Amino acid sequence: MRRALARARDPGPLPGIAAGLVARLDDIRITPRSILIPGDRCGTVTRLLEQRYPKASLLRLGPVPPAANPSSFPWFPWLTRLVKGRVAAVVADPRHLPLPDGVAQLAVSNMLLHWSSHPPAVLREWRRVLAPDGLLLFTMAGEETLTELRQCLDLLDRERSGRAWPRVPVLPDLGRLGDWLAGAGFVLPVADRELVRLTLPSAGVLLERLAALGAGNPHAVRHPGLTGKGFVHRLDALYRQRFPAPGTTGIRVTVEILCGHGWRRSTEERALRSTSSS
Repeated sequence: MRRALARARDPGPLPGIAAGLVARLDDIRITPRSILIPGDRCGTVTRLLEQRYPKASLLRLGPVPPAANPSSFPWFPWLTRLVKGRVAAVVADPRHLPLPDGVAQLAVSNMLLHWSSHPPAVLREWRRVLAPDGLLLFTMAGEETLTELRQCLDLLDRERSGRAWPRVPVLPDLGRLGDWLAGAGFVLPVADRELVRLTLPSAGVLLERLAALGAGNPHAVRHPGLTGKGFVHRLDALYRQRFPAPGTTGIRVTVEILCGHGWRRSTEERALRSTSSS
């Protein structure tokens, strides 16, 4: 994940998704003193939260150093710390944060969770560093994301090698995301989704856009050979045949954005449950 994000060159739709995510706080009554921001490569979440909560301290957590131009940081030591004003940044494994329990009242993460090989473990870690009555708010890609590309890659692999190789991340549906939140110990979990259909000129352009976002194959078991230009040309032909964008010469691309939030149980509620069960 760190290598893929370090290669990322273009934030693409991340700023718009981040703005919609932070806007959800309009309907939530919370005044945090400390805010964790796991995953904010474009910086939009941090900027908007600074404006919204001017008295709060913010800590950005990510697998690459946050910067306006990520390509200017080709390498950074693990757990390097950058401090600027009220905002500090730590490079850290999202499953093992170098933070004590209960340090923040709010955590906001934009399109990071699907990069993890074990999202439930990340959710448990985020809950650990939240204080009682703390809120987690996040977005991630859902299972319908790149469904057309996944189907075309499966067909092409079967044509060339007789089997389908895993190439696209396995993403959750809305029900599984709710189960993850509940399983991680969050109370009052809520999850919803937005389905976006895009039109791009070709499968080659889609692959270029994904590379610019830092996307890559997260699976340990992969096709042993190289793809090459012939692979991309055949992929484009399959894609155009099966998923043309109506009224254009381009292709259809589906993106599903899942948004979830959940609360860490309050100290008073834990005490009440303990008393009632004794």
